[in-house]
Amino acid sequence: MNIETAVKTRMTLGVWLLITLAMPLQADEKVFVIPDEGWRVVVDAPFMDRVEETRRGADFTFKGHGGLFNLSLFVERPQSDTGGHKECYEFYWSHGRRNPLIDQSSVRVSSDPRYCRVEYLTVVPFKGKEFKQKHAHYYFVFNRRWMDLHISIFEPKPADEEIFRRFDRGLRYESVAAGRPLAGNKVERMYPIPKGGTLVLAVPAAWKGRVVPSRDTMPGMMTVEFTRDNVNGFRVLLSLMPSSKLPNGQKPEMPWLRNIIEQNRRGAEASAEEKELVVREFKEGEVFGCYYTATDRTVPVDNPPPNQARFMLQAAVVISGRVAMLTALSNTSGHVDQNAALEMIKSALCR
Repeated sequence: MNIETAVKTRMTLGVWLLITLAMPLQADEKVFVIPDEGWRVVVDAPFMDRVEETRRGADFTFKGHGGLFNLSLFVERPQSDTGGHKECYEFYWSHGRRNPLIDQSSVRVSSDPRYCRVEYLTVVPFKGKEFKQKHAHYYFVFNRRWMDLHISIFEPKPADEEIFRRFDRGLRYESVAAGRPLAGNKVERMYPIPKGGTLVLAVPAAWKGRVVPSRDTMPGMMTVEFTRDNVNGFRVLLSLMPSSKLPNGQKPEMPWLRNIIEQNRRGAEASAEEKELVVREFKEGEVFGCYYTATDRTVPVDNPPPNQARFMLQAAVVISGRVAMLTALSNTSGHVDQNAALEMIKSALCR
């Protein structure tokens, strides 16, 4: 199985799911896991259509938008070796206060053990009218990083004050067991879900994971890719879809999942070494689904070409109410890697 072919199959399936999964899953709590650093920022915020992540060296940026609500989180290296929330606030606000659109009479500065907070209004003239936007910045320091967390609401109404109050109360940052050792030479890995929540996986310690940049095949879809150093043909892709509900409002059941995986199975039979590819079903706790395995007879047993995989597993599953697709490729005999991928998905959680 060519790795790129498998990826295209998964992305094509994502387009089909975009039609059927039309109802977004909403959540008040949003979790931003800081990649590779074992901690996260948690906020209570309105629904956001999309959250984007950008990495610049050791710095990270998260941006989210939903209706008239906007959020940005800048996680950066400190500007000094010492200092806490106050120094962080003084540095960033010394630049931010220069914005000529700020109504200086609206600026309010306050402090909390968790952060320094600045609230203000901007007034934007447009076609003879003035439009207001309410802002709040939260400046804080944690785990040797300086943070500027900014939220705003365009043309705020009195009822929107509750959004700011809930944000003030709910904001927290904390260490997480992003690499907590588990039994069986596995580690616990956590990945932020774009529309809120965290994907928790028990992963073989030798696997290296990363969130693959979105190709806009399905807004809100998250894909985690696992590889192993210097292992040709190994790749595991887990794609979590943005919603679990069908257009009729029903949750996907096993027949629906099986229909999805049957389409992929028929496509894989053309090059399969097996005479028949069998679809198997399973249910483990909050996870249920179905899968098949295949051996690609066009890939040589000895010295497979680069990026060619002889063994494949594909699964359609529901994890804690969310639909996901799994593709596991490798050249290890005995389906060892495929079995490990299946174990990972069976114990997965969405928090």
